Amino acid sequence: MFISKHLREHQKDGVRFIFSHLQNEKGVILADEMGLGKSIQTIVATLALMRQPKSSASYVPKKCLLVVPSSLVNNWKSEFRKWFYIGRSPIITVAKPSDVTTYSCSYQTYPYLVISYEMALRYIEKLASVHFDMLVCDEGHRLKNINSKLRQAVGFF
Repeated sequence: MFISKHLREHQKDGVRFIFSHLQNEKGVILADEMGLGKSIQTIVATLALMRQPKSSASYVPKKCLLVVPSSLVNNWKSEFRKWFYIGRSPIITVAKPSDVTTYSCSYQTYPYLVISYEMALRYIEKLASVHFDMLVCDEGHRLKNINSKLRQAVGFF
């Protein structure tokens, strides 16, 4: 994968860590310090998992839901644009319910759906109809209260 040539050694280690857990259909927490490139590590690992040949893997996901704080939606969009050609970024960001419908019809071209926690809570029924293969929660510490509506909504996936 071309992107991996640009990663630092600790990021490559992070990608291997994420990939190995996801490949075995396990959850994973990447808890690096701020500014070490968790977003690109996540992008590379999940994309590698989605692009592996079916013949070599028992688990090949096709759709990834990225739930992030609203203040980070544009950061994720920028991170994807930074590493992919303009117009070829494999994401759709959600601003309105029809964006979820657009995604469900075009996930083969756009395997990532980026949505804020608040929008995910608001559009949970629409999102539930998509059947995502992977869920990424940025700033996952926001989900530690097991009784919160946000935790229950994200736990639904």
